[in-house]
Amino acid sequence: MHIWDTRGRQLSVAGYRAPAADALISAEFTYGGSGTCQGGTVRPVDTMSEGRDAEWFFSLDSESVFRGIPDNISDGDGQLAQVSLLPPHRPRLGGLGESLGAVSAGEFETLAAALERELGNRPDADVGITPEGYEITGVPFASGSYGANIYTLDDRAYDVRYIGSTYPDAVTDAVFDPGEGWRKYKYQRMPPAYALRRTGQAKADPAIAELPASVWLSGPIPTDDLLTPVGQSAVYSTFMGTPPKGYTWQSSLFPRRFGAWRWTWDYPADTDVQRIRDVEITVAVYVASVAEQRREFTWNKSGSLSAQSGETLPDNAPATVTTFEASRDDGTTISLTLYLIRDGKREVLGAPQVLMPRTTNSVGTFSSTFQVPEQFAGSRLEAEVAIKQTNGHRIEMQVQTASIKAVRQFPNTAGVQMPEGWDKPFRTPARLEFRLPGWHRPPFDVIWWGGRQPVASATVTWNRGECSTLITTGALGYG
Repeated sequence: MHIWDTRGRQLSVAGYRAPAADALISAEFTYGGSGTCQGGTVRPVDTMSEGRDAEWFFSLDSESVFRGIPDNISDGDGQLAQVSLLPPHRPRLGGLGESLGAVSAGEFETLAAALERELGNRPDADVGITPEGYEITGVPFASGSYGANIYTLDDRAYDVRYIGSTYPDAVTDAVFDPGEGWRKYKYQRMPPAYALRRTGQAKADPAIAELPASVWLSGPIPTDDLLTPVGQSAVYSTFMGTPPKGYTWQSSLFPRRFGAWRWTWDYPADTDVQRIRDVEITVAVYVASVAEQRREFTWNKSGSLSAQSGETLPDNAPATVTTFEASRDDGTTISLTLYLIRDGKREVLGAPQVLMPRTTNSVGTFSSTFQVPEQFAGSRLEAEVAIKQTNGHRIEMQVQTASIKAVRQFPNTAGVQMPEGWDKPFRTPARLEFRLPGWHRPPFDVIWWGGRQPVASATVTWNRGECSTLITTGALGYG
C-alpha cells in the first residue's frame, strides 16, 4: 500500500506538451486493485496539448504516482482547461497478438479477447500498468499476502456507504451446434434460484474434428478362382512362351492365368456423431522366389511350328529342331480394385496397377486412396488384389493381410469454448465505499463489519493543499 502525505509536496507532470507544475490546479486519478493506472482527469490553468501525442508521467516531487495518455482535451474560452487521461494499456487492447503481463493473445486474437478468456470469470482481477511501469494481469496480490497492507475501518474514514451485492450477467445455458446434419449439444450450469437464466452459443474451431481411424478388412473370402489364402505361399507358375525368332507359336497350351485375393468391409453409415471419409487400402506382397522359365520348343518341317509368311526352312535343316528360351522379365503386374456394393450393384472406385517386384526376398508395398461418395455410406466395401502375368516365369509369393485406414469425422466436443459469461459468478459479495484523507494507492485489504476484502479501486482527488481517496472494496467489473 502506498500512502503519500501531499502537504508541502507539489504534483508535477513530465511529457510532450505537459503543463508546468505551477499550472496544475487539480487532478483525479483512478487505480485498479493492484495499483494500476486506470484513467484520470487533470485540470491545468490552460493547455496546448494536442492529445495522444505522448504519455504523461506524474510524480509527487521525485516519486512516481501515475501515468496516462492525454485524450479528450477541453480548453474553451471561459472554461477551466481539462485533460482526460487514457490508461497506458488501453491502446493495446484491440491489437492482434499483443501481450500484457502474464496474458498473451494468439496470432489472430485481440488482447481484449485474450484478457476476457483468461480473466473473464474473475471480477476482482486487475489489468493495467503501474506508475513504475510494471504490467499486471490478475487478482490483486495483497489479499492474505501482506499483513501490513491492511486498513481497519476507523474514525478517519468518512462518507462511508454500504453497497450491496452485484449480480453479474452470467451465462447459465449454452448450445454447441457443429453444423447441418450433426448432433447439437446442450450444456447447463446449476444456478441458484435467484440467478437470471441466460443462453449463449458455444463454439469450437474447427467445429468438426478429424482423426485417422485404422481398421482391418475382414477376409479373405475364398472362391474357386482365387489363389491360396493370405499368409500362405502361392506358387504361381504360368508361361506364354516366345518361339524362336522367325516363327510364331500356334498353340494355346499355356494360357494366361489370373490370381486374386478379396476382402470385404462394411462401410459405416453416416450418423449425427460420425462420418467416415478418405479410405486408403494398403497391401504388402512378399516375393519368396522368382525363377527363370526355361521352355523347350520342338518343331519339324511338317508341322508343330511353321515358318512365318514368306520364309522357308533351309533345305539342310534337320527334320526336328529343339530350341530353348528363358524368360524373366517385368511382365507381372498387381492391381488393387475397390468396389462399393449396394442393393446388389457394384461400382468400381478405382483399379491402379503396379509392377510386381521381381527380386527374391523382396516386399512390394503399395496403397491406394479412394474418395468414397457420400451416397455410398452404409454400403459394403470390397477390395480385390489381382495378380496378372503377361510373360512367363515362376513366382512364389505371399499376399499379407490388407489394412484399411480412413478419416473419421466427428463433432469437436473436446474443443468447445463456452460463451462469454459462462464462468462468471452468479453473485459477488457486498462492498463498501468510503473516503480517507491523503493519497492511498492499492493494493491493500480493508477490514470492516462485512469482513475482510481487498480494495477493488481507489480514486485520488488532489487539489493544491488538499487530497483525499475514494476507496471501493470487493469485486467490480460486471454490474
